[in-house]
This record gives sequence, C-alpha cells and structure tokens, in this order.
Amino acid sequence: MKKIFKRHKELKISEHDYGGWEEYEMFPMKIKKRIFVSFFMYDNDGKTPHCHVHIWKIGDGRLKVNGKMGNVYYSECHAMDEYEYCLWKHKNLGLLTKSTKPYGKNLNNKYSDAIEFGTITTPSLKKYKNMTKLEVIKKLNPLGLILLLLDDGWFNPHSKLGNFCLSTGELNIQEIDALVDQYNKNGFINVHKIGIKRTDISFDSRNNSQIYHYIINYIPKDTDIIRKKFKYIKRMK
Repeated sequence: MKKIFKRHKELKISEHDYGGWEEYEMFPMKIKKRIFVSFFMYDNDGKTPHCHVHIWKIGDGRLKVNGKMGNVYYSECHAMDEYEYCLWKHKNLGLLTKSTKPYGKNLNNKYSDAIEFGTITTPSLKKYKNMTKLEVIKKLNPLGLILLLLDDGWFNPHSKLGNFCLSTGELNIQEIDALVDQYNKNGFINVHKIGIKRTDISFDSRNNSQIYHYIINYIPKDTDIIRKKFKYIKRMK
C-alpha cells in the first residue's frame, strides 16, 4: 500500500482515500497478484459505499425511488463496448449487487444495445438521492474524479501528446467551476474549461501518464474501458 501512496503522491493520494480495515467494511480486489483495498467504502450498515455514490449523480449511473416507503436503488448502463467495465463496477459494489445480475438492454437493436445492472432497493441510499450535484462534486476524491473521466470523458489526439477532455453534460456553471476546482485541488495539472460555451473541461497532457498508472491499480489494463480511453496514448508502460 505504501508503494502506491508514494507512486501517486502527485495526485495527493492518502490513506484516507483508500480507507482502512479498522474503520470501514470493505471488499478487497486482487489485481496482478497484489491485493488492493477497493475504493467502495461502506457505512456502518455494511451496505452503503461512500466513494462510488459520489459519482452517481454526475457519471453514468442514476438513483431512483422504488416503492411506497421511498427506498432507493441504483442502476447503471453502458454501451456494449464497455461491457467489461460495467461488469467490474457491478462486481465491486459488494452487498448492494450481491443478489443482482447484469442484463442486456435493447438487444434487438444492434445500434443501441447495452448492458445494465441495478442494486437492491435500500433506505441506506436515501441520503445520497437527496444530495445536490454540487455537494457530490465537493466530495469527489482522485479515484472518483478519474472514474468520472472514464464515464464521460474522451482522449483528444490533436497533438503529439494529446490530452483528455470531459463533457459536463447537464451541470450548470457553478457546478462546472466547482468540478474544475476539485480536479485542481486534488493534484491534477492545469485543468480548465474550454469550448465556446465553456462547458467542457480540458486536462493538460502532463496528466496522461499519472491518470493511466493510477487507474490500472484498480481496473486491469486489458479491460475494454482502458483500451478504449487510452488507445491513442503512445509509450504508455
């Protein structure tokens, strides 16, 4: 663990970001014969993951009320070219998805077929449903910020080095400014707004290598999302 902290000190990774066995109930992941603690940090009920919930309102997922009691479940959908990425997310949500399975969506239409999964319905997700997008943004740690980039970002190979960009979707100006600030506060280099309407976010090319080496500690580098998002980056070891 200490080696990871040292390697990614540029992103200000700390033990708080990874959590600890004494403080949280977690699910370990085994990658490249090394054990890493999953970033899904659970509440005292052993069911509610803190970190991933932070990207639900601004990434590829959604929280919905289900039933008369007002309990909430989470669902997420990905295109088939992100099939492995979707399975990875499902697997690592622990107790929330232990009794559920991913399923195909729009399989009768080859142009919009997708894979989706849902969690159990639980009252423990109510507080996250009620969070504003601005509250969510201000709680994102480096891993949550990179997962958001994988969900809604793309790599622009316009120059020799190229750089990542992020679509902010339905975020308003205040939320976009807060997201830019959150990236810069967490050690990303020269993150700024671009576009005529200033609604997209651009990352300096100096971020390319550290984003890649950080995320492959969690997601195997042969996973479809890694091949897709980093395919234009050369000399990445």
